[in-house]
Amino acid sequence: MLGSGAVDLSSDGLLANSSGVIHGDVITMTGNTIINSTAKIRDKNANGFVDRAGQKAQILSDHALSIQSLGDLGAEGGAFTSGGPMTMIIGGTGMIGALALESEHKETLEKGHYDAQSRDHRLSEVNSGENLTIVTNGALIVNGAKVKAKGDADFTSGDSLTMTSVQNFSSYDLDLRGKEGDKSKQKNKFRQQSTQITTDKTTVETGGKFSAHAKDGDL
Repeated sequence: MLGSGAVDLSSDGLLANSSGVIHGDVITMTGNTIINSTAKIRDKNANGFVDRAGQKAQILSDHALSIQSLGDLGAEGGAFTSGGPMTMIIGGTGMIGALALESEHKETLEKGHYDAQSRDHRLSEVNSGENLTIVTNGALIVNGAKVKAKGDADFTSGDSLTMTSVQNFSSYDLDLRGKEGDKSKQKNKFRQQSTQITTDKTTVETGGKFSAHAKDGDL
């Protein structure tokens, strides 16, 4: 959805952007529940499955971006961008986090097996050209996101406020030692295993002050 001027979107129920792009000069969004998430597609095969991400969900405002959710707001791998100030007022829980992409492969071989698993993430992004304000009546959860504000950033939660990073991992087990009862099992002892873990950090960068408040919960 592209608009050269003001874009005003409202819904009495769910207002969702799934792998779409909403672009305007000034954007105002109002809904009972608001979602801005990148879609996940799971491709299945004979040996398992592989997740892949769709187009990144984006809400792009050249100037001001104002979002008001009477209930919850959720974002998995989505982006909020404003050339000017950005304000999110959330009546319920606010969750801005990463989209998890997983894969699994289990294959029986003539002399053993090959198993592999992985989990990767696509982080959410929040970019404000001026001040950034996020206020929730419920909990505020930032779990796998890059947040930038050229001005001040103020996070205020009516409940708890948590900011956590996400871990990616990949592992495999290639076992060619032969099957149980196979006379060659003791002769061929080849087995290779590997596990790798990396961390995608949640970060907040501001050109001014950063303040975080949790009124009735943990910080």
